[in-house]
Amino acid sequence: MRKHENYSWVIWPVVFLLFIIVLTNSCTSAQNGAINIPSPEPSITYNISEKMGTQHRYRENIFDLDLPMDNYKLTQYCLIHEHTENITVVVKSNGYTEYKVRKI
Repeated sequence: MRKHENYSWVIWPVVFLLFIIVLTNSCTSAQNGAINIPSPEPSITYNISEKMGTQHRYRENIFDLDLPMDNYKLTQYCLIHEHTENITVVVKSNGYTEYKVRKI
């Protein structure tokens, strides 16, 4: 008889006990036993167009930035081009705001 065959009478009850413990434990803290899955919030995106008509889309609102204090927020991930871009904000003398974007 092999050495590990002697312990099979101990292993099977332990495996059975662990199986019962896993089955009886609840996986949720909800009173009705259901698993609560939060619904995702709607995705809000902010779009800008460059002078030549190139479109860019970002998750963070870049229009309400307090410049120059928020300059670090001018590096954003573009959802259209799928890479990080550096945004330059140019405010013209007539009050028109122009955006220049370059890939990083």
